[in-house]
Amino acid sequence: MRALTARGWGAIAAVALLIAVAAAALVSSTAVRGSTPADGGGPQASPRRCRDFGSAAENDPACHGTWRRLGDRFLSVGAEASSHE
Repeated sequence: MRALTARGWGAIAAVALLIAVAAAALVSSTAVRGSTPADGGGPQASPRRCRDFGSAAENDPACHGTWRRLGDRFLSVGAEASSHE
């Protein structure tokens, strides 16, 4: 068995980089495609979906509704707890 030359290591590194870029592109496109309202997000998006959607969730009406609903629920639970004291 021969030792790898610099050219051989370079070829291995290039193939590994190509595989990593392809995998990153696949993961990125799958995450974005799975988070669109047309894929089931609807008017009642889940908090996890909005979190995974990242900064694009700022422009998503479904996420705004979800955050509003969660905020209202949080504030109502706080109000109920303080009225029982």
